[in-house]
Amino acid sequence: MADKERKSEGKYSNLIPPRANGNQSGGMWSVIEILEPTEFGANATPIMSYYLQLPKELNNVFSIDWQQKELGDSALSALFTGGKTGGGAGSDSGAVGANAMYGSGLDIVAGAGILPGVMDSLRQNAGIAKNTVNTLLFQSSNLRNFQFTWDLIPLRREDSKGYNRMIEDFRLKMHPRLESNMNFLTPYLFRVKLQVQSKIIISTLPCAMTNLTINSFGSGMPAFHDDGTAVHTVLTIELQELFPQTQQSIQKLYSDNSK
Repeated sequence: MADKERKSEGKYSNLIPPRANGNQSGGMWSVIEILEPTEFGANATPIMSYYLQLPKELNNVFSIDWQQKELGDSALSALFTGGKTGGGAGSDSGAVGANAMYGSGLDIVAGAGILPGVMDSLRQNAGIAKNTVNTLLFQSSNLRNFQFTWDLIPLRREDSKGYNRMIEDFRLKMHPRLESNMNFLTPYLFRVKLQVQSKIIISTLPCAMTNLTINSFGSGMPAFHDDGTAVHTVLTIELQELFPQTQQSIQKLYSDNSK
């Protein structure tokens, strides 16, 4: 069905089940929204919304990138001498015995601009080895990836048409458009929310649909209605968020509607 024809039906295509919205699904539903390619904001208005039952599995993974880094000489000295790094061999540095003497002595040498290779030789001559204590340094908030799978088993012709229209929309709008000058135009974006009563289970920022898998032999063998539509289709979509999450965005996405 062409987009112009669909617009005449209204902006929201409340698919079955449920047919109207989440209130008719026993309080559990998924909504998949299609957004304009330029609508990156969390409050973007969808051009089409499809309601479904909850998917077969729910995995909501949050990932933060922390990288392991080796502490430098001055940081190590401060760590083991209670924060004092400038004292000489006879000063009260808070360290014990030879570690204090060689630690602060090597820091003075390092401050003089001695090359790392020379530093290693000095350590060996002093009978010590560098304490390669590591720490974790925050790098970034990673982009979330999602995979959702639904069993679509239409019992009526109306249900079958609705599912086919949804799959057709996903298949079309996940791909780029081609301009006359052979440039690609950005595909449409998607946004998903899974909800049980007022509790939000999964909520996403605008996402790119990276994979769409349509298995028309969902029951393990070919079975079709008279009009050629599959009796059992397994639909899997894979999405990736366009922007990393922050405390503010997480708080907004997962705010309980009942509060």
